[in-house]
Amino acid sequence: MIDIHFTLTHGEYTEAQALYNKKGRAAKCLKYTLHGVLTLSLGIVALTAPRASYGLILKQLAPVLVLLAVVLIGSPLLRKRVFKKRFELEKRNLTNAHVMLDDSGYHIQVPGTGSGIAEWTSMDGWVEGRTVILIRSGMLMRLLPKGALTDAQLGEVRVLLTSRVGPAGIIRKP
Repeated sequence: MIDIHFTLTHGEYTEAQALYNKKGRAAKCLKYTLHGVLTLSLGIVALTAPRASYGLILKQLAPVLVLLAVVLIGSPLLRKRVFKKRFELEKRNLTNAHVMLDDSGYHIQVPGTGSGIAEWTSMDGWVEGRTVILIRSGMLMRLLPKGALTDAQLGEVRVLLTSRVGPAGIIRKP
């Protein structure tokens, strides 16, 4: 059994959010395919249009290009804001947390908030980041900051998660 007490920091939570939201290979392939189709379409329109109508084409494409620029520039800024806001909501559930990992599951107690048990069969997979270990369970994530673990405990956690949930980085589909 692994028994730890911790308070999650904003940096650890942000890393966990980034790990949770990491896009898979299929999403990246779709993204690059859509970018390629858009670029090819714009190229064909530009090459086949008569020179006199370039101004008209640019006027018609201007709203789309402005929207694309806003999305590309605003997306990282918006994501940072959402991560910060989410941490403020979740902070009370990750302050003075007492977590026990054993053969039956993930047990957590937070003073003033409550307690709960998540069995290993409900977990979809786990990922190890630079400062945090993230255990996925559907739309939820369970967190273990590495700073709260000794080297021996970290090895025990890896062995326990590999035996109960599966290899690191592989997410089971329900």
